Amino acid sequence: MLVVPAVILLNVGARDIVLVSGIDLAWYVCMPIVMSVHLSALPCRFTAAGVEYTSSTPLLGGSLVSLLITLVSDHKLQWTVG
Repeated sequence: MLVVPAVILLNVGARDIVLVSGIDLAWYVCMPIVMSVHLSALPCRFTAAGVEYTSSTPLLGGSLVSLLITLVSDHKLQWTVG
């Protein structure tokens, strides 16, 4: 069980897909957190509801991107590993 992840990551195609999708999803998770900190300070002074409304767009974008990555990377990974 400890060897399988290492063997999978030795495959160049699988490693690239794992890294790209992980970085993309981490970006969409971190951005709403950073936005909420910056928008609650001066000069915006958003309330909790205002920050929530501005954070809903990255949430929807992250959900759509994760679905797109899943659909694309599954086919690409099957073609690469083959």
